[in-house]
Amino acid sequence: MAATPGAAVKLRRWSFALLIAAIVLQWALPAQLAWRSASVLRDGTRYYLRTAPVDPADAFRGRYIALRFADAQTTLPASGDVEAGTTVYVPLIVGKDRFARFGAASLTPPARGDYLRALIASVDSGGRATLQLPFDRYYLDESVAAAADRAYRAANRSGAPSEAYVTIRVHDGDAVLESLFIDNQPIRRYLDAQAKASG
Repeated sequence: MAATPGAAVKLRRWSFALLIAAIVLQWALPAQLAWRSASVLRDGTRYYLRTAPVDPADAFRGRYIALRFADAQTTLPASGDVEAGTTVYVPLIVGKDRFARFGAASLTPPARGDYLRALIASVDSGGRATLQLPFDRYYLDESVAAAADRAYRAANRSGAPSEAYVTIRVHDGDAVLESLFIDNQPIRRYLDAQAKASG
């Protein structure tokens, strides 16, 4: 039995409405994520995290530098077994050297103070865990990324005269990577200074 013209029109209208809804959803999620990141960068508290040498097997990826962190360890909650892959909440504690370290992990957000939501990457026999932080890549323009990666690796070598660290912004458990520093300069300024010195 053939569909009536009215039914065909209704079907086309529903199809068009579903298409519009799909397009709106496709753009809404990235827009929400971008808005949340911008909000954290604007309203969040700044913390400094020391970086650490990168695994040599984790090669440079072209448009970003793979980051590792020197103090990405925490003690585990006393109650219950916490395995790799578990989401935990870790308070941020700033030392006299201005760098942040992580307090004891908990399975619920702390009532006061800034904290990060992170995953447990591994657990050692002494009850300490290594954290998988929500940021491990620093993106750059491809034109400067290779030079930035070389500078980052050099700064993280044992006995290097300069040090590398990042700044992050934290707000309500959300964290956004803000900038990469080498020798107390933002990476782009550091690279410009190196280029002028060698040129």
